[in-house]
Amino acid sequence: MASGVKVLDEVTEAFNEIKLGHKWRYVTFRISDDMKEIITEGKGEKKDTPNEYETFLESLPADEPRYVVYDFHYQLADGGQRDDVIMISWCPDTTKVKKKMLHASSKDALVKKLQYGGKPFQATEVSDITKEVVMETLKKGKE
Repeated sequence: MASGVKVLDEVTEAFNEIKLGHKWRYVTFRISDDMKEIITEGKGEKKDTPNEYETFLESLPADEPRYVVYDFHYQLADGGQRDDVIMISWCPDTTKVKKKMLHASSKDALVKKLQYGGKPFQATEVSDITKEVVMETLKKGKE
């Protein structure tokens, strides 16, 4: 179901900065206050600290939906290093129903506009997208 929410060009530009240039660790997007556009909300610098991903998870709003593109760095069992750009559709259970519905119905337009080839992670709570959960899912795709 399409929502009619427009994906701004700035969103595509920010996505390309992370996908092609690995310029940011993550970029967050949200639906504008007038509920007509998906806009870029913020960009996270690469810090390469041991708890970088966990710190990012703590920054997600408790009751507002977001779309996130994250440059996820992890290690394979054979010691190889990998970087995968993942997309997260964050929509906590505490989000108001109207915003939940708009967020869900706008996700496909965002994925299509960005030409994101993977399947976005769906998360209603942090435990849905812990580092271990994401790594396990990514490693399955590499085996």
